[in-house]
Amino acid sequence: KLSYTYGGKTDSTRWGGVLDGINNVVWVTSNWDSITEKDTNVVAGTRVRYNALNGEMADVDIAFNAQNFPWATNEDQESLDVQNVATHEIGHFSGLGDIYNSTDGGYWFPEMGDGNSEQTMYGMIGKGETSKRSLYYNPADTLEGDIAGIKYIYNNIPQDRIDLVLVFDNSIHFAGEPDSALALAKKSAVELIDKMREGDRVSIVSFPDNLVLPLTEITDDESRTTVKNSINNITTGTTCSIGSALSTAQNELIANGSQDNEHVIILLSAGEENAGSQPEQVLESIKTTSTKIYTMSFDSSSSDAQNLMSYTASVTHGEYFLTKGATYIVDVVNIIWYRLLGMQIVYLSDAHSTEELAGVSQPGVYFQGGVYFQGGVYFQGGVYFQGGVYFQGATIELGVYWQGSDLDLSILPPPADGDESRLINADSIAAGKYPNIEFVSGPTYEFYRIHNPEVGTWSDWVYGKVLPETPETFRTYLAIESDLTMNVKFDKSLYLLNEPAKIEVQLFDGGEPQSGEHIIGGSAITDATVQYIVVNPAGDTTENAIDFVNAGNGLYTTTFKATSPGSYNFKIVALRESKDVNQQSPTEKVVDFFREYETSIYFESQPYTAPTAESRILDAKEILNGYVKDSNKKVQKSVKNALSYIDDGLDDNLWSDENHLTASGKDAYQNLQLAAGQVLKIFDYIGYKTDFVAVLEDLFSASNIIASIAIDEATAQCNNSTCQGKIDTANYYMQQASKDYGLGLYDV
Repeated sequence: KLSYTYGGKTDSTRWGGVLDGINNVVWVTSNWDSITEKDTNVVAGTRVRYNALNGEMADVDIAFNAQNFPWATNEDQESLDVQNVATHEIGHFSGLGDIYNSTDGGYWFPEMGDGNSEQTMYGMIGKGETSKRSLYYNPADTLEGDIAGIKYIYNNIPQDRIDLVLVFDNSIHFAGEPDSALALAKKSAVELIDKMREGDRVSIVSFPDNLVLPLTEITDDESRTTVKNSINNITTGTTCSIGSALSTAQNELIANGSQDNEHVIILLSAGEENAGSQPEQVLESIKTTSTKIYTMSFDSSSSDAQNLMSYTASVTHGEYFLTKGATYIVDVVNIIWYRLLGMQIVYLSDAHSTEELAGVSQPGVYFQGGVYFQGGVYFQGGVYFQGGVYFQGATIELGVYWQGSDLDLSILPPPADGDESRLINADSIAAGKYPNIEFVSGPTYEFYRIHNPEVGTWSDWVYGKVLPETPETFRTYLAIESDLTMNVKFDKSLYLLNEPAKIEVQLFDGGEPQSGEHIIGGSAITDATVQYIVVNPAGDTTENAIDFVNAGNGLYTTTFKATSPGSYNFKIVALRESKDVNQQSPTEKVVDFFREYETSIYFESQPYTAPTAESRILDAKEILNGYVKDSNKKVQKSVKNALSYIDDGLDDNLWSDENHLTASGKDAYQNLQLAAGQVLKIFDYIGYKTDFVAVLEDLFSASNIIASIAIDEATAQCNNSTCQGKIDTANYYMQQASKDYGLGLYDV
């Protein structure tokens, strides 16, 4: 929503061109038609540039035609009144278009009605007119005209602030990942809290269904500290319960979420489900709301986990990301947040080693890497690393993040000459020398947010303040908020193998095109090259980038068909060449627009269905069948015994359907326990453990599905304290079973 603040007088006559973040009101005394691209009989014009991803205006300039018309402020009848015209033009600034009468010819269309000449937004203005110095209002006019338009705009503005729930998988399985996934997820979340805006709200949920912190508004440093402490205080639990945790998160959004805010859940889990309410049941209710769920999974995650995470994102219109491992959680969290804000990551470095910083004194290693920026990227057969970031307009964020060491980031404004005497660091920001630059630091990150940065090339230093004994990785990045945008749309995150994934890319310069006698909007980028590369489930990357089809009006399209089930990682790049943007190197090839986008989708061989108890037992049986003729006789014997117990447990008399047991069903549990005991006899044999862990997980998951569904169904029908007491007892034993499982006591 808009607030108007007088910015003082200016000598600037700049109107249009590259955005400078200053909303100028200027007098054009010559060359009106060439400067504004409007006819000489147009009295004024408004140029609106905005970010098409979030609707935020980036630069609005108003020009008065002083070449062809006289102007006055004293109600002179032979001149145009400045305030009268300015109010009309500010109406365009505020989102209103021109309105006409049926007698005005081609400008009019029926929806406008008639009798509009008294409206402030009427497209024709007379000399000496002053009645439109404010918005038209007539109590007898029930339609209200201009005011009705403003009311409609304000009542239909997209949500500006975000109600975010961070859901942490603190189960033993996730926390015990080789890279300590929980610890890295917490570090990523703490960094995110520093990037949230005042007015955003955040809640914290941990597995299985703990509301650690209700929705809390970010208002100042104290509120950020409160949220960070809640995150840091999360400890390793026992139960992995995606469905239950999502239910808790959604209940918090329903109970305390604001209708004016966007509702988002980020699920910090790899998707290995083994307890609690089934996610599919919870998602049935969430998908009918406006809540979007963003998910991730690891290369090492099971196909079931990857399938579930893509399904969760797809049905809630969120987004799914497959990463190499837990160390990349921070990348995913950053990407999600920037996309929610309408910002774009245009550069993310490869992983650097802290070994590069060893023995280097302050200010550290001078990175002549980065991105040469002028609304795009400087190319020389690829990204040309020439001393950082060349930027004009909007906001940029330059940052670095690491794992367990302590690094310092310093930046250098243009020119990129490596002059240490001009570097900007935390101390110079604290001293108030750069009011347009914010500096934020945390235990594993530092970044600078630069508003309306100086035109030219920005570069940086990274210094190893405290380096670890064992080298670790760090990465630098550049995110921008600009009106040069790339919007990528996949129709969903989960597909069948024979189903084409439809991908659209929309490119805009200054927002979507707008037409009108007095308004100039953005334009579609129609001359870009848009390509993608994809990494398949086997880890193979396409040999060559594949082109999108230019469909016109800034729209680029393609389709993709998978050849095998699994997760596919996409990197989409859009670029546009231009002439001589870099005056310093006029012979070099230049790209004035560059954007990059990464995401993941999943292809399945048959429509997604929640795994059943019987299906998980059959999965375990399939793995064991591969060892029936094993060369190790002890393995062979234990496997045959385990299969015998499983067959006994699958007896039709014990099951009423694939998820429910009969009154004799306790025998199924006993047989699954005996089968697990046989597997444990050979569990630690070299070369067997990975498969046998999978068998035990399948058997445990089957048992959990049966019990969880039974408890959920009993809860739905319970209406007295007696049955509630039994349900509480059952939940206690479920938690104990999950704890034992997490400790490796598989046969308890």
